[in-house]
Amino acid sequence: MKQYEAMFIYNLIRLIVIACFITYFIGCMFFFISQDLNTEKDVKEGHTFFLSNEFKEEEYERNLVTAVYFALTTLSTVGYGDLYPISNREMIVVLIFMLGGVAFFSYIMGNFMDIISNYNQQMGLDDEGEVLFMWITGLQL
Repeated sequence: MKQYEAMFIYNLIRLIVIACFITYFIGCMFFFISQDLNTEKDVKEGHTFFLSNEFKEEEYERNLVTAVYFALTTLSTVGYGDLYPISNREMIVVLIFMLGGVAFFSYIMGNFMDIISNYNQQMGLDDEGEVLFMWITGLQL
């Protein structure tokens, strides 16, 4: 029993680490794109993610945390609206991130459900789905 519980905890931690790594990687990519790959015209006019939100160049840690926060809200398709892409290149990249976000969270949720169902099978927990189905069909009568 303890082996199954340890494996369950390991799989959950592994899934969380994967999600954090992917979010951090996407945030770093967006940070790089916003800092270095915008056109010179956009940079001069201040039409970039970091320039329009008045970030300071010497605060790289804060800017990176902001980019990771933006990546997480974009990947989760929540997008609070407090931060958003400004230049055309940033918008194209964020569009790709949004499409990838659906696959990202589908992967995370699929693996999470597999972990839970495997744990329930290994621990011998009863599946109450059949009882619930019978109860719902009984309501229709």
